[in-house]
Parts: sequence; structure tokens; C-alpha cells
Amino acid sequence: MKINFNRIKLLIISTMVDVSHPSVITIFRTSLYSFLLINTLIMLPGADLFWGPSSYSYFQITDQINLFTTALSILARSDSTSFYYYFLMLQIISLIFGIFGICPLLCSILVYFLTINLDNKAWPTLNGGNNLVHIQLLYLIVIELGLSVNRQLKRYNVNQGSVYELFNGLANFGFLTARIQLVIVYVVSGLTKLKGALWIHGVALYYVFNTEAYSHPLAVKYIATSDFLIVAGTYFTLIFQLGFPWLIWIRKFRKVLIPMGTFLHMQIAFVMGLMDFGFAMSVMYLLFLTEDRASIIINYWQPKSVLFVHCPTIGSKLALKLVKLFDFSDRINTLDQNIERCPSACSEERFFFGIEIGIEITKRIPILLPLVPILMILKITDFGSLSRRKSFNLNVERINKPEQILMKKELRDLI
Repeated sequence: MKINFNRIKLLIISTMVDVSHPSVITIFRTSLYSFLLINTLIMLPGADLFWGPSSYSYFQITDQINLFTTALSILARSDSTSFYYYFLMLQIISLIFGIFGICPLLCSILVYFLTINLDNKAWPTLNGGNNLVHIQLLYLIVIELGLSVNRQLKRYNVNQGSVYELFNGLANFGFLTARIQLVIVYVVSGLTKLKGALWIHGVALYYVFNTEAYSHPLAVKYIATSDFLIVAGTYFTLIFQLGFPWLIWIRKFRKVLIPMGTFLHMQIAFVMGLMDFGFAMSVMYLLFLTEDRASIIINYWQPKSVLFVHCPTIGSKLALKLVKLFDFSDRINTLDQNIERCPSACSEERFFFGIEIGIEITKRIPILLPLVPILMILKITDFGSLSRRKSFNLNVERINKPEQILMKKELRDLI
């Protein structure tokens, strides 16, 4: 077998020219932090039972093993359990900041430290999904380190050189390692199932659905009683887990594998009752989005273009001033009544009316993003027709160096 060293060299150079999947990283980070935030909020009413002095966790660390282990097991010490509310509040704040991209490197470190401490205390509630999340949070620190350093270098117009390329490579390395970690999970899971006679004979799901703790009455009634569904479901799971590690690297198969995997893990979530495991695994599939698709998603929910709003009344002007208090990126501006067209810098001009203006404004202000679904419902139900305000949407194109575009395209084709 002849090794193509030129292709390997091109791959290494490509990983250092620029970050290969910035939009995918943003979506993955936002989704992972959102999952952790929802999980914490669900457990919050029973916080004292999970993390307090009277928690279900009977294991406590009394001796210092090493500095790293001790730092990640503070709440597991008998003299520290009363401080768990501080850990909870800090984790929630860090997750919210991380979701909105505020101080991403600091947030990634805090989220990892606080999440591990909380989970080590409430270890009886953990499963394989939590373990995978812990590992991916560690890789996310590596990714954010590379991105944050380069962000600072760009502020000083240092967008080339060995240091810049080194941290580009670090971010790409962390991202690729996060992908490989998910692949390893399926390799181990699939090969382990091959050792079990129940999986080989196609009857494993029968025993799963007849285990009261991991089943649903409807599954027992309609699935466990069907020989065809039991055998088909067992072999589908086995074949999927054995094929995923190899086929996921081929882009044309991702359109099939990701929906199939999501369906599989949603079944685990809603039928077997392992909600956190099912949703955690589904979030991991976002690592295999293509950069083009991820960019489309981000541009829809968080467009980079500038919005010029025409405010003909005093009330609309006051409302816009209130909104501008949260517009830290300066992506919303007032359009002078005497200006009928967009400034010459724009490459595209679009008009929005009614509730669409509210949707476009909330997309550009992270703290208002939770309002987007509500406004979309108002638009669909035609309540938004009550408002008739006009705005302009400017799409200003950014020009990258041709060689950077070539390298990024080459890298995306290879990875």
C-alpha cells in the first residue's frame, strides 16, 4: 500500500490555515450547553436530594488522592456539601453565557469544572451519555482555546504566522478528536454487542422491553409481542452501531445515518426512559454537520447582516432605543426617513413587514432569541399582520483570501 505523503502534508497544512468548521463548533457548543442547562433545571427542584448533605449519594471522598481528582470532587467531600448551591448557580450562569458566546473559553473551563463536580456528587444518576458529555466538554476547552487566542490575534491584525497557525491547528485538532470520540463509542458498543448471544440471535430487545424499569407499557403491548419488530429492531441497532464508525466519514451517508441515529436514540429516550442519554447522543451528531449547512442555520437564527429599521412614530423610536440597549454587536440601526434606499455598501436589499421585523430584530440580539419561536407562531397565525413597519436588511459580503478559501475547501473535503 503506497502512502500519499503529499496528501498527508496538504491535510496538515490545511488544518493550520484556518479553522475548518467554526459554524459547526458554534452549533455544537450552543446545543451541548443547552442540553446541560435543561438537565440542571429539571433536577433543580430536588437539588438537596442530589447534591445536598442528605443526598442519595452515600460515597464521599475523605482523603486527597491527587490535585486534579480533588479539584473535580469538591462536593463529594463531607465538609463541602453545603456549598452545592454556589456550584449550581455558577454552572447555570456559565451555561447561559456560553450559549450566547460570551467569554467562551472561560465558560468552557467553568462548565467543565462545575459539571464534573456536580456529577461526581450525584453519580447514581449518571449513565454513558453523561460520561461522553464530560469528555466532549474537555475537548471543547481545547477548541475554545484555539479559537479565543486567534480571536485576540485578529484584533491586533495578526492573522498569519506560526502562532496563529498553531492555534488554528489546535482548534481543528480538538474538533476532529471530538468526532473521533463519538466514533469510538459506537465501535466499542457494536463490538461488545457482537459478544452477546441475545444480539446475535436477534432477541435482545425482547428482554429490554420486558424489563419494567427500562420500558413503556405501549412498547410491551405492541413491540414486545411482535417477533418481526423485535428481530428487526435488534438487528437494526446492531448493524447501525457497527456501520456508523465507517460510513459517517462519507458525506453522502450522513444524510441517512444522522436521522437514523436520532430516531434510535429518541426511542431510547421516550420508550426506555433514558431521556438524558437519548438527547445527549443526539446532540453529538451535530459534530458531523457540514460547514455549509451549519452556516445556513446560523445565518438564519443569527444573521450577521445589519438591519435598518424605519421608525415613523415616537413609540416605534422609543421601542427601538430600548432594543438597542441589548444590541452589543451594533447590528440594528435606524433608517433615516429621507433615505429611501439602502446605503451603497450593501449587496442585497430586502423588505420586512409586520411581525417579520420583530423576528429579524430578535435574531440579531442573543438575549432575545428565546422569543423567536413565539414570534414565528404569531406570524403563522397571522397575528403579526396587525403591525406594519418597514425595514431593510443589508447583506455585506466578507472577502477572504483565495488561498484560505482553497485550503478550507480542501480540508472539508478530506475530513
